[in-house]
Amino acid sequence: MAGLFAAGEPPRDFVAREASPRRRRTKNTPIRTPTPLPKKVNNFLAHKCFQQMTERNVPPWSPSSWMGDLLPLIGGLKLGELRMVGTHNSGTYGVKKSSKFGVDAEGPLGKKGFVGSVSRTFAKRTCSKWAKCQCKSSFEQVYHGSRYLDLRIVPGPGDEKNVCYISHTQLSVTLSEFLDDVKRFYSLPESKNEIIILDFQHVFLDNPEESLFRELNTLSSLIIPPGSGFTSVISDLLKQSGRIVVVMGIKFDTKTHPFIPRGAIVSRWKNAISVKDLLSSFDRDCEANETSPAKPGLYVTQGILTPNGTMIAKSIFSGKKSSLYSLCKLAEDANNDVLRWFWIHNYHKAVVTKSNVHANVLLMDIPESANIEVQHNGAIYQCGPVEICVLLNVIQANGS
Repeated sequence: MAGLFAAGEPPRDFVAREASPRRRRTKNTPIRTPTPLPKKVNNFLAHKCFQQMTERNVPPWSPSSWMGDLLPLIGGLKLGELRMVGTHNSGTYGVKKSSKFGVDAEGPLGKKGFVGSVSRTFAKRTCSKWAKCQCKSSFEQVYHGSRYLDLRIVPGPGDEKNVCYISHTQLSVTLSEFLDDVKRFYSLPESKNEIIILDFQHVFLDNPEESLFRELNTLSSLIIPPGSGFTSVISDLLKQSGRIVVVMGIKFDTKTHPFIPRGAIVSRWKNAISVKDLLSSFDRDCEANETSPAKPGLYVTQGILTPNGTMIAKSIFSGKKSSLYSLCKLAEDANNDVLRWFWIHNYHKAVVTKSNVHANVLLMDIPESANIEVQHNGAIYQCGPVEICVLLNVIQANGS
């Protein structure tokens, strides 16, 4: 079977719908123990579905090793042709109410003197609700299948000016702690064929050579040379010792550092406050680029909502209802619709075109909150973003 569908033929007998809502935890609901690390998936979405639908056998796969597990199918694709999950402001899982403000803080929160001091004091008890974009550590994110990590780097407070911190208005963990988690992942046997992209999208440092670049030297043996990061197919990339692509958002000496300039990535912030506006913007992008070839680098679909002043004000003045207003709640309300749009858009697109407009990296806040049901050929599968991307990659491999 050359592909699932003939060129130009839309998918048939397909429905995507939201999965049954998860029960919310109340004060009286006991906190569940952490989910154990996943085992190999033998009969889950991609394996079970595609055994029935294609002539190729899909091997058992796990979120921690999906690239390596599916290498016979996806080895001929470039990173820019692969569907993968990205986490927005990946290192903000350490933000808490007591966290100090970073130099990236905007508006009154970033001002010096009396105005800034009063603003930060007043906003501190609620700002963390909007600064924290992820709940899982960097190790958990990559172990559970995310392969694109988005980072914002600032100097530390006070005497820690030469220490790199990850920030989103408020400081989270140090870059060193974040990178230790990434190295921990690569110490696992199942990670040997996994490729991660670290995108240093925003860097607020006066002397990155003495701080950021020096810390990244600890990853030197794992970094993929820039000449092949986005131009080689995955099977060729894995012949090298490196497993991490580093994209840098500031100027650097290309002769000294093995980074890729951020111009190699298309990533458009939509500044949307509603799901309707966000998805409409995606639709307009697709209409304008439907016949475009694949970009040489990555195309990032920023599936995130941006709170406005009214939302933030409500989180300050709504008393007991303040828990209804946070970035976490905003993401929970939007993620299923975003994931459903990405799935439907790519389900047909993976076969009939090579364009990677909204067909590459799906960037999300708290992606683990997304959960939809996919119905195909009479079978229903409940899946999250990683499972959706794996399924789309298998379609791409069998339809190309």
